[in-house]
Amino acid sequence: MITSVAPLIIALFALTGGYYLVRLVRDRSWDDRILDTTHLLMSIVMIMMPLGVSTRIPAGVQILVFTAAALWYAYLILFRPSAVSETVGSHHSGRPRLLYHAGMMLAMVWMAVLMAPLPGTGAAAAPSMPGMSMPGMSMPGMSTSGTGAAPTPAAPAVHGWSDPVSIMIGIGFAIATIWYAVRLVLVGGAPGRADVRKLADNGAAALMAAGMALSNLVVIT
Repeated sequence: MITSVAPLIIALFALTGGYYLVRLVRDRSWDDRILDTTHLLMSIVMIMMPLGVSTRIPAGVQILVFTAAALWYAYLILFRPSAVSETVGSHHSGRPRLLYHAGMMLAMVWMAVLMAPLPGTGAAAAPSMPGMSMPGMSMPGMSTSGTGAAPTPAAPAVHGWSDPVSIMIGIGFAIATIWYAVRLVLVGGAPGRADVRKLADNGAAALMAAGMALSNLVVIT
């Protein structure tokens, strides 16, 4: 069941990546472009994780990039909470939403920290995503080669202490998924002509939150 989650996560982030790529091309505001870029990069990295190739990007690079993104959101929260226009229905507008997206960037930092091998261990010892038995990933007490071979006993996960934190992060994103899904229904059911941009914006946010929830809550199974 755990392995079957991988294609779903890839599909979710392929959709969000495509959406933010289109937005990046079409948006004219530099604030919008920066925010679109953060989500595009996030989608790319989250696609690479279940494929087992995310370790090709040094964990330190990911930590720096997503920490910088979180700091950018923090800057907007403190000094320019309305920098992204409300007139286009952006899900980045306002301090609560900006705070959520800053937290999302920090969640990416958290995953990058988990991928970084501890001192004295090789790169192969670092899981690509907590608790997932996919190519390049580990699960406590089990080891898979990604070739379909039967699981064999393995050493304890390097970052076994991370599971409770990952589960809490996953629960937070599950709540966000529900919130954005409700918003999507409300926008779609509003009287008059539906705002396509708002629908797409909330739909992409719901998909991204669902992908993050799955990526973290999979450690429960």
